[in-house]
Amino acid sequence: ESQEFELHQDWSVVEENKFNVAQIWCPLVDTGPENGGMFLIKKSHHFFSNYRSGSLFRFHYKVNEKTERHLTRLHIKAGEALLYHNRLIHGSFPNTSDALRIVAMGNIAPRNAEYLYYQKSGSVNGQVDIYGLDPAVFLHHLKVFEKGDIPPNLLYIKSLAYRDEEISEQEVLDHIARQS
Repeated sequence: ESQEFELHQDWSVVEENKFNVAQIWCPLVDTGPENGGMFLIKKSHHFFSNYRSGSLFRFHYKVNEKTERHLTRLHIKAGEALLYHNRLIHGSFPNTSDALRIVAMGNIAPRNAEYLYYQKSGSVNGQVDIYGLDPAVFLHHLKVFEKGDIPPNLLYIKSLAYRDEEISEQEVLDHIARQS
């Protein structure tokens, strides 16, 4: 049984205060609300400048009557692509059809942007540790990262002061109201 992929942001993978990064979402079948199509909140990539990863706070909110009216529902044909900033708040509907919804995904960033992983510091409260990240290593160890752990031999770069705070659904709605 397919489930809705709740409202969320994708992980930080570059220094977003210096570089833009984007996801490419390309379905191999026509998509819409009935078969796992995407939905998003327009301009929401401007709402927060939070770091996101497997160890940092990640919001996942079910669409409800408060958020539903602010969603843009996308109908994307096979071979078309959606390009969106990793901070954009988005999700996908459950696939209630009998067919698979197959999607090709990728991530693009400027050539001079180093790929990074942001890890909540295990030893210092209020700090995030930043590691260099080879995209192939990231994919190979994705399950480790999803659990909030880091695989061995990642290159430590630096630590930054950072308060990992929850972003509430109400804060998202407040930002939507301010942009209207």
